[in-house]
Amino acid sequence: MTNNIKFFRIIALRLFCASFLTASVCLTCSAAPRAGSSKNPFVLTSTTPTFRWEKVPGADMYALYVSRYPYGAKNLVYENKLLKKTSFKIPDGCLVDGERYRWNVLAREKSRWKDSSEPFYFQVKLNTPTARDWYRQGNDAFEREEYDTALSCYTKLIEMEPDLFEAYYIRGTVYGAKSEYENAVADFDRAILLNPDYAEAYYGRAIAYSSQKKYGKAAADITKSQALGFSVNPEMVDLLLKVTGGKD
Repeated sequence: MTNNIKFFRIIALRLFCASFLTASVCLTCSAAPRAGSSKNPFVLTSTTPTFRWEKVPGADMYALYVSRYPYGAKNLVYENKLLKKTSFKIPDGCLVDGERYRWNVLAREKSRWKDSSEPFYFQVKLNTPTARDWYRQGNDAFEREEYDTALSCYTKLIEMEPDLFEAYYIRGTVYGAKSEYENAVADFDRAILLNPDYAEAYYGRAIAYSSQKKYGKAAADITKSQALGFSVNPEMVDLLLKVTGGKD
């Protein structure tokens, strides 16, 4: 029986990925800033961007300085003089939404600091995540098997769209991947309550039931899913027919 349950889990994970995982871009991706001017700064949608600069021949260390408008040493918000690579991600808590900043880099060669690089100006403008943003970020996290992050994203999606039956289904798939079958069934129940003809939710709930050894309920949901036009893997149907035996 253990092999059968394992088979159901594999089928479930493949179905969930095929149905919902799409290529996406993280809402607050760490893009390197481009050159801007003090009057027309480049806009960044992240408070933790990654700054990149060209390698200086002979340099063994770099110093990075970030200052807030009106800029300069008196307005430094971050500095680091121990950088050996040509990129660095600004730590959380340094930059604030809506503020304007300037950053530049110095290179050290044989214990001597060279002239500063050209300054780069930017402004932080965070986007307010939409329901679609949470959906995409949840998919991206699910694809990386970061299930807790995916759950958080899908929960925020549900908070914004509480009557979106697909949202409960995709969160249920994450619970299924985490083997939290009671939570998965609860979400599939909600999806079905909102849309009684949602075939995918019956199929997902069938897999959760089968993983709980509730084979009778699983078989009923598989039958319902098929009746609604969902294409069910015939091998899974055969396995359920073999193990049902009138069990709940």
